[in-house]
Amino acid sequence: MFTVKSAYMRLEGVVLGEVLWGEEEKGVFAKLWKIPAPSKVAAFAWKVLLNRAPTKANLALRNVLAPDVPLLCVFCNRREENALHLFLHCDVASVVWYKLMWWLDRIFIIPLNLFILWECWYRGKAIRM
Repeated sequence: MFTVKSAYMRLEGVVLGEVLWGEEEKGVFAKLWKIPAPSKVAAFAWKVLLNRAPTKANLALRNVLAPDVPLLCVFCNRREENALHLFLHCDVASVVWYKLMWWLDRIFIIPLNLFILWECWYRGKAIRM
């Protein structure tokens, strides 16, 4: 049965690439807006999860950066600066995560993607030392 909502949901899925997402990723977005954090924090997390944060890779994709500007990470200068690298896999980000986890007295293994990281924080899956 056709409804405006069903058409909107279908178009939103095509535009945002949700068709390729699994149930876990969809679940993250369903819970994201219910977290007890300021709306600015939730909106930023939403942008990062969608890879819409203004990283060098995204700015180059939108022709904001000049073509001759290198896309390497501003911190490590070794890999392309995208949300996944900047927030998880950069050496500087790794040090920040490990120090935070040490401070919280938790054991932490850097996950493969940001969705897994979000689920770990949401469910409190970090292991206490």
